[in-house]
Amino acid sequence: LDPQSMQKQIEWLGRVLSTRGMPMIMLERTLKFLHEELVKAEPAQKTTYDKLAKAAELLKKRRTIIMPENEFEALSREFDQAVGSKLAEKYMNTGKLLVSSVIDEKIGITGAVAALQGWLTDSDRFPENWIETVNGTIKKANYFWFFLKSL
Repeated sequence: LDPQSMQKQIEWLGRVLSTRGMPMIMLERTLKFLHEELVKAEPAQKTTYDKLAKAAELLKKRRTIIMPENEFEALSREFDQAVGSKLAEKYMNTGKLLVSSVIDEKIGITGAVAALQGWLTDSDRFPENWIETVNGTIKKANYFWFFLKSL
């Protein structure tokens, strides 16, 4: 596909996945990884595969416009610290997924937070501290957005 058509397809897929509990950051990171691995396997095709890296960069740029990377990382680390190292290790990157789902909603993907929050706040799966931290992280990410928007 030409770059514009490819980007539209990637954004469509990202919206579909996000509303099913897989925030856009997962697609962003998958495209980056796919690019790296394809270039290793077929270096002569690098120019073709560079479209994947460009698409990943565009997704990252859109994400970091909503929330700068340092704030994103800080909220994610705060989640890990609050749930404790044992749960943070068992469910790696959950903080990043939560914050990413809020970002996805801010770019117009309705239902991105609910798709993840429902599963992550199931009291049959997770302890109360975890559930409180999930909900608190979502609130903080939303608060950051409203604070940034008001500046």
